[in-house]
Amino acid sequence: MTPAAVDRDLLDFAVALAERAGRVAAERFFAADFGVVEKRDGSEVTDADFAVESLIRTELHRRFPDDEIYGEEAGVSTGRCTMNCSTSSARR
Repeated sequence: MTPAAVDRDLLDFAVALAERAGRVAAERFFAADFGVVEKRDGSEVTDADFAVESLIRTELHRRFPDDEIYGEEAGVSTGRCTMNCSTSSARR
């Protein structure tokens, strides 16, 4: 069986972004001014959650300016689907 082709540039981008997001999360979780608010559904969300999602959305938009972006806190951005979206549970 032949292994699937890997887009090395995309993989490197994803890994670097995940590492940056991890650093942002750690910085915010251990900050003296760490904040938590309650969402409409009663669940809690932290400023770390917002900061990480903002970073990821910004970098995804920079890399893929025409694509939709799905996020837990900010919802769906306007755009089009350029990857395999037919299996996305976010569309259901």
